[in-house]
Amino acid sequence: MRAEAATLYHEAQRAVEVDDFQQGLRLLRRAANLDPESAELADAMGALLAEYGSRDDARAELLRAVQLAPDVGHEKYMCVCTLVWKLLLCSRSGLVPSKHWAAAH
Repeated sequence: MRAEAATLYHEAQRAVEVDDFQQGLRLLRRAANLDPESAELADAMGALLAEYGSRDDARAELLRAVQLAPDVGHEKYMCVCTLVWKLLLCSRSGLVPSKHWAAAH
């Protein structure tokens, strides 16, 4: 990871540690713009988006992380499985995800 992107990545981690998820996402996006080939950044952004952002954006970032480094790390696969599992549970039980959950995931 490029030095400037790494600095932003660490700032994003600190923001998330104090529950400032929006700032964490902003910093990760800036870092990814500086180093678009970083699987670590795509993985981190996908994981954060899976919890606090858009499901479609999360899926796109996680798939990008898989394309960049399919054999490195496991979080991207766990996040994708979690997204699919939640939707499967809802569909099997006849439930529709709440508007809040659907918007966030």
